[in-house]
Amino acid sequence: MTTNQILILILMPLVSGAIGWFTNLLAVKMLLRPRQPIFVLGLRIQGLLPRRQPELAERISEAISKQFFTEDDIVQLLKRVDPVDALRNLIVSKWDDKIGEILETMPFIQMFLSPDKLLEIRDRIAAAVSGESEAFIRFLGHSLEGKLDLKETIRVKILAFDLEKLDGIIHDIARREFREIEFFGGLVGFLIGLAQAVIVIWVLPQ
Repeated sequence: MTTNQILILILMPLVSGAIGWFTNLLAVKMLLRPRQPIFVLGLRIQGLLPRRQPELAERISEAISKQFFTEDDIVQLLKRVDPVDALRNLIVSKWDDKIGEILETMPFIQMFLSPDKLLEIRDRIAAAVSGESEAFIRFLGHSLEGKLDLKETIRVKILAFDLEKLDGIIHDIARREFREIEFFGGLVGFLIGLAQAVIVIWVLPQ
């Protein structure tokens, strides 16, 4: 094997590997960079996520509002928070705070209702509210869903999200995978270059 053939066998795989590695590295970097568009020879160059941020915000917000956070989800969340129990406690608290004022303005009530009877009325009202907890929670969830524009809220949040922070989050999570992509690009390029070198040597005159 001649010196030229040896050089071809060494250089072609190395050059092809470097090109493959650099190409994948550039593809990874261009997920978020450049953040602002750059025009080169009439071509607009901008990172994928910055360029598609409005479209991504629209699609993601629509998917979340329709598929991931429905009226039933709101109802389940309200059940965890237990607004009925909070409302019951509020009724009891307000009753105890205000009943004295009411009796002062309408003293004749005390002629017909003893303090024990008033407490019994209070407890029955609170119990009635608790007894209708399922219907109340569903009504509250339906009311919130009608007034809460979840899709628009998510869309605005995504549009306002700092891309520099997003860049940091993505690279912290996927740093290993990005390196594997870069390495794989270099490996594929190296193998292609090696195959090309073998073909060139084989067809070159001896």
